[in-house]
Order: sequence, then structure tokens, then C-alpha cells
Amino acid sequence: MRATLARRLLQCMGYREGRSVHLQTYSLRMRAFVWTMLQFIIEKDLLHLERIVQQASDGTFPFTYWHARIDALRSPTSTPPITRRIDRLKAALSALEARIR
Repeated sequence: MRATLARRLLQCMGYREGRSVHLQTYSLRMRAFVWTMLQFIIEKDLLHLERIVQQASDGTFPFTYWHARIDALRSPTSTPPITRRIDRLKAALSALEARIR
């Protein structure tokens, strides 16, 4: 299973069987791939959390869980637009929490 996953990742990065890959090139491509996937996952989580915060209007909303989910999105590699979206989302959740309580 692991070998298949590694082979598929290498194919996504342009590696073809029978060709040697320079270790540094492989490493840079892998880092770029992982960084891109991380940004994609953060983007998906942000979209989900923005939808949740917009739809939440009753008191059954577990605020501590959602605050922790938003805080988990912060990372040193976050781009400025993502950081601003996280800050806006955190402020919107805090405002919703204050309004409901």
C-alpha cells in the first residue's frame, strides 16, 4: 500500500519509472507538493468553517470546538490572505457567541 502511494505521488510530480530522479529535485518537488496540498486542505477547512459560522443561529452550537478548529488552521506557512480570513472567521464566531449568550 505504501509503495503504491509513494509511486502515485512520484507520478503526480512528473517522475516516470525507469528514469533516475536527482534527490534535491525530488525533495524540492515533494516540498512544493506537500505545501500545495496543505494550502488546499486549509482552504477546504476555511470554506467549511465559514459556512458553519454563517448558518449557526441557535444555541446548540459548540463554540469551544469551533474556536479550536479555527485556531488549528493557523500555521507559520499561512499566506497573508489566509491569515486575514482566519482572523475574520474568529471575529465572526466570537460575535455570534456573544450574541447567543
